Amino acid sequence: MRVSAKLRSAQLILGITSTFLFVCPLMGQNSDKDNQYKDHSTFLPDISYSPETRLELGGVLLYQFKLPHSGEETRSSNLYLAATYTINRQLMLEAKPHVLLPGENWILNGSYSYRYYPQTFWGIGSDTGTEDKWSIEYKQWWFGQAVLKKWSRTYSSAHKCG
Repeated sequence: MRVSAKLRSAQLILGITSTFLFVCPLMGQNSDKDNQYKDHSTFLPDISYSPETRLELGGVLLYQFKLPHSGEETRSSNLYLAATYTINRQLMLEAKPHVLLPGENWILNGSYSYRYYPQTFWGIGSDTGTEDKWSIEYKQWWFGQAVLKKWSRTYSSAHKCG
């Protein structure tokens, strides 16, 4: 790739990233001046490069909200979503909900993910040839959930699985 083509690619990536960073937060703003809670969402693109994965594209979405009948004493809940895909056909998906029920007597924390990593392996040592090539596919599912219960102002308990 020539230097000018690399420069054009870098300018394009910078332009797209700048657009998302400055335009997306403006779309989530609300000009109403009342005291009612407004849901918010923020999107950030993910563009990176490493020798192992090569070019990586994706994004992160953070959505903040309150459940119905939640008063001012209840903090906002949030949902974190992330997705990444690499040129090597690797995929990573992740969701992390943090939900506060009205009054914050119950809190639900989750962590769910899926990873798909196809890789090529040639064995160990410097005498391996192209006929020693192995294709390996790693697939991983992760499910984790925690439930927290507030019994009093100073005592709470939790149960976690995953």
